[in-house]
Formats: sequence, C-alpha cells, structure tokens
Amino acid sequence: MATAEFLKKVWDFIRKNYPSIIVFGGIYFIFFYFFRPALLFSTATPTGGDMGSHFYTASYASEFLLKSPSVFNWDFGWFAGYPPFIFYFPLAFFAMGLLDFFMPLQVAFKLVAISGTFLLPAAVYYLVRSFRLRSPYPQLGALLSLLFLFNNNVGSSAQIWGGTIMSMLAGEFSHSLSIALGIFFLGAFYRSLNANKKVILPAVLLSLTLLAHALTFTWVAVVSLGLILPNFSKEKLWYCIKVMALAALIDSFWLIPTLVYKPYFLNLANNWPANFKDILPASLIFWPAFMLPALILRKKKLLNFAVFIGIGIGASLVLSLFALKMGIYAVRYYPYFQLTFVISGIFAAAVIRKKAAVIFSFIFLLGISYFILTQRQEPVIGWLKWNFEGTEAKLNFQNLKMANEFLRGTIADPRVITEFNQENNDTGTVRNNELVPLLSGRQTLEGVYLFSSITNPFIFKIQSEISVNKSCQTDVIGLPCGDVDYDLGAEHLKMFNVSHLIVRSQKIKEILQTRSDFVKLADFPPFEVWQFLSNSNSYVSVPKFQPAAYVGSGDWKKVSFDWFNKKEQLDTPLIFNASKKDLKSGIITTSLADLNGGLQKIETAKNCQVTEKISHNKIQFKTNCIGSPHLIKISYFPAWGVKGASKVFFASPSFMLVYPEKEEVELKFGSGGVAKLLNQLPLISLLTLFGIFFYKHKKGKPVV
Repeated sequence: MATAEFLKKVWDFIRKNYPSIIVFGGIYFIFFYFFRPALLFSTATPTGGDMGSHFYTASYASEFLLKSPSVFNWDFGWFAGYPPFIFYFPLAFFAMGLLDFFMPLQVAFKLVAISGTFLLPAAVYYLVRSFRLRSPYPQLGALLSLLFLFNNNVGSSAQIWGGTIMSMLAGEFSHSLSIALGIFFLGAFYRSLNANKKVILPAVLLSLTLLAHALTFTWVAVVSLGLILPNFSKEKLWYCIKVMALAALIDSFWLIPTLVYKPYFLNLANNWPANFKDILPASLIFWPAFMLPALILRKKKLLNFAVFIGIGIGASLVLSLFALKMGIYAVRYYPYFQLTFVISGIFAAAVIRKKAAVIFSFIFLLGISYFILTQRQEPVIGWLKWNFEGTEAKLNFQNLKMANEFLRGTIADPRVITEFNQENNDTGTVRNNELVPLLSGRQTLEGVYLFSSITNPFIFKIQSEISVNKSCQTDVIGLPCGDVDYDLGAEHLKMFNVSHLIVRSQKIKEILQTRSDFVKLADFPPFEVWQFLSNSNSYVSVPKFQPAAYVGSGDWKKVSFDWFNKKEQLDTPLIFNASKKDLKSGIITTSLADLNGGLQKIETAKNCQVTEKISHNKIQFKTNCIGSPHLIKISYFPAWGVKGASKVFFASPSFMLVYPEKEEVELKFGSGGVAKLLNQLPLISLLTLFGIFFYKHKKGKPVV
C-alpha cells in the first residue's frame, strides 16, 4: 500500500512538472554529450590552462585544509611560501578535499570544477520561479543560460573572463560555481524579501557565494540592494542588513583575515582591452526588445523581473567602472552583464498564450539544442577532451614527470625551478612548470594565484633571467622583467635557495654548458636536469653584512626591486618594518632613506653554524650566532609568530629576518600579531550560528 501511494505521488509530480522534466532532461543530455562520463570519472589528472596548477592546490587542500580548517595554512610549495586560502577562495577546494574521502582526487576535482556549469540552469530556473513567473518562463530561463555557458568568443580573451564553459576549462571554475550560487541566492533573497522574511537560507547561500568567489559576491550584494528599492521600506532594508550581516558572520573566518591582510595583496589589475562584440555579440543588441510586451501588457510579475534585469545589467556596468580601484580587472564584471542580458530573452514568451506555453518550451529546447550542437561544438568539445583526458595522455608529460621524480625530496630540500617555455603546452599546459611540488615534493617559485604573494615581482624577474620565454605581469606596476641574464640570475638563485633547474630550450641548455657553476645531472628529452653548484642549500643563513633599515617614504616594492637588480647590494638586506624602538635599541646598526648613496657595509659574525627544520606551518633553526641577523628565505607575512627572537622583520626582497635571542628559534604561521585572535574566528562563527539556530528553535520559528 505504501508503495502504491509513493508511486502515485511520483506520478502526480511528473504530471504536474513534465515540461520542466523534459526541458532539464534535454539540458543535461547536452551537458553529458559534451562532458563525457568516461572522461569525468577517469583517474586522469586534469590539465589545461590554469586548471593543471589548481590541481596542486586541491592536493594541498586534501592534505592540510581538512586537518586544519582555517585560512592560516602556509604552503611552502609556491611563491617562496604563501597563504593559499587568505587571498583566494576556499570553497571549491574544501569540497574537493571532502570528496577525496570517497573517490580519487582527480574525479573529485573534475566533479567540483564542472559543478557551477551544471548548477547554473537550475539556478536560473529557481530565480525566475522566485519572481512567481510560471511556465514557460522558468524553463526558458534555464535554456537561455546555455547560450551564456556556450559563449565561445573564439579568438578572444573573453574566453577567460569567467562564467562560461571555456572560462571554467581555463581554470575559472571557482568563478563559475560562485555565479550559480549567487543566482540561487538572488532567488531565495527575492522570495523571502516579498514573503516570509526568512534569513538563514539566503544568508547561507550568500556566504557560500563569497567563499566561492568574491567578484560574484560584490555583484549580487549590489543587485540585492537594488531589489529593495522598488516599494522601499525600512522593514526591507533591515531584512537586507540581517541577511548580509549573518553571511558576513558565517564567513568571518575568511573575510576578516582577508581584509586585515589586504596590504599584502599584490594588485596587478590593469586596463584589459575588450571589444564591444566580445562583451555583447551583435545578434543580442536588440534582445531587450523582448521586454516590450511586458511593458505594454503591464503584468506586474513580468515588470518586477524586468526591473531585476535592469538592476543586474546596471550593477555589472557600475562595478566595472570602479573595478580597477578595487584591484580587479573591469572585464571580470562583464559575464554578469552577459548572463543577465541573455536571461532577458524569457520575455519573448509574453505574447504566447498559456495553452501554447508547453509547446513553445519544447520548440525552444529543440532550437537551443540544434544551435549548440551545430554551432558551439568547437572549441568546447576539444578543450574538454584536452583537459579531462589528463596529463598522462600528453606527449611529453611523462618525461617532465620523470625529471621531477629524479629530484624527489621534501619541502625542506632546496627549491627546484622548471624553465618557463611555451612549448611545454605539449605536457598539458605551459603552466606545468608550477607542478614541481606535486611531482617532486619539493618547493618551486612560480604559482597560479598571482595576487596572493608579494614575492611575485622577484619571481617574474628570475623567470625572465633563466627562461627562454617569460610571462611577466608586473610591468603594469612599474616592476619590469628583463632578458636572459645568468650572471645576475645565479645570484638570485642563491638568494632563493634554488639548487636544481629543469630546462627545455636549446638556448638555455647552451648557456648552462658554458658555465662552471652548473652541472648536468640527467637527460629526459626534451628536458634536462641541471644542478646549481654555487647554492648554499639552506633556507636560513646569516647575511655577509648587517641589514640596513629603510626609513624612506618610497613604495617598498619599488625600493626592493631596485635593490634586487643591483648585484653589489644583494649581500646587504634592507629591512622595511623597523620601528623607532627597533632603531633605538641598537639591534639594527644602520639605516638609510634611499639607495642613491649606496649601502654601508658592516660585516656580521663569521663561522656561524645554522641547522634548520621546515615542516607544515613551522620553521625551526638552531644557531651559534645569537644576536646576529638571520635571513629566512621564505616570503614575509605578518601572521608569522616567533619564539626565541623578539620580532619577525620584513627584509628584502620579500623575506623574513630575525635576530635570535636564544640558540633555538621557532617561527609558526598563524601565531603572529592579530593572527592569534583571528585564528579563533571559525570557532566563534560556528558558536554564533549554533546560537541563532537554537534561538529560532526555542522560539518555535522556522530557520529557513
């Protein structure tokens, strides 16, 4: 009897919702035509564009983020060390780490990477339904989202602006996920705003949107503020404030550290040229004309959605105008404009009679399917195959892997650099030079999250000195890279504790053959492994001369970059965060306002014996030179705390420096300055959220 009743309920659901079921069946048929399950569920390691580099972050998250669910995790693998989840977004990688308990990480990575794409049609459907628009409008919205997702922009940089399938495959999967979550939030927000004023569900969706990608958060926050303006009331404003405040509270463990440490966010945003045809294809210019029937017929629900369309388009354009001031490329706000613009096509159904709505939906489904399958197969299907068949299928990846395995070690070993070379695309992506930590277990310098490390200008400079190609992106902030220069480059390799190079180009191989400070160790054609003989193989050392405290007013990055390019100054570090108290204490023996007059050379102690140990979130060393400066060749960040010394100094080029007061010194990430307090935020957020649920339950109020 129970079975018969259940089957009846299922049949009733199908009968009432069969148009939506058929439409979504068609949508996911298209998806699985492109996203072949055989590729998604293979254990091949994803690659292509930035995606291959992101896989290393997923591996790191699986190992450390779940053990220590905090933004205060330090990754030594890239950028001479950096905090991966303070300036980048943890949600996707946290989900990958969770799924890794149940399936291979490669499969977990791919499923999370495509999740935003697969969720977007459902999110748009939910959004349209939240405006109380019934069939065929929600179905049309879901179908129209496919036009946005399959917007190829072939031959244009618009492919990587975000949101589309092509952008996701280039590595922008966190952005894709955030857009789907943001659309779900706007639907839940609007529904509650005009009905029951429930706070929890919209707040949770908004918090997830922010943890997926902050760009989408800024857009949906502006749009939600715009939605309270029609028929404005204090009650609506208060509701909006409560939703945003609760979302901020849930995300405080990430949001507050990101804001506190913003001075250490490397802003590389600049004017990214964009053609109008890439922002809005000519075929869509007159798309808003579909809204005319709604305006003429003056149907309230349609007019409300038309207002949303206007707010969504306006918010994206306004935010793009202020993007550079926020450290964001303006073009990154155009996908929200494109998506909102495309969704406005649902108004074409305004002139359709209700009885014909179902037929209209099916015809629209067939039209969209035909268009995508005939006009949008390439390059989407080619990129999908390239990325998801994995690195293992690529021509020269196995040789690159063997070169790394030849150098296998741990994060405590000296660094390894792979020459940046455009030809490395035959290993899966040109960015596979960033996979050293994944393939060899050792540290490298380059990484994918360029905004996340203040050390990047110096890494780009080294790249240009030792590689046949360069990807320098610091020219825009006045820190230009140079050309191949192994004389200066060798000094920089010593400074960054680089002991081995993996090179590919004939030009670099020939240069190394002429130098006595490099020796060839192995050959994995087209790659060669070379050892740098002049390296000291240590992360902690006593500089030859006493550091000088910089007390001028110039930007530390430009001052340090000028210092970095003068070989004669490299043995005398600069200190950028010395206080008046530090200068008066006598611990720092010299200071300068600029470098025009050169540096005073005061020798440090000789015959210093330093032994070091590096482990997750810790740097420990023992020294016999108490009181002498010890340079730590790890990126500076104020969340590092120290025992055995009074302070962690910020030293050139972007390293840490301490004056030991004891033989044994320990630096621990997350214990310095306000980080001690910020480390408690996850617990505080969870307790507060639990308190809200408890209060609602006690009062007998629904929580969603």
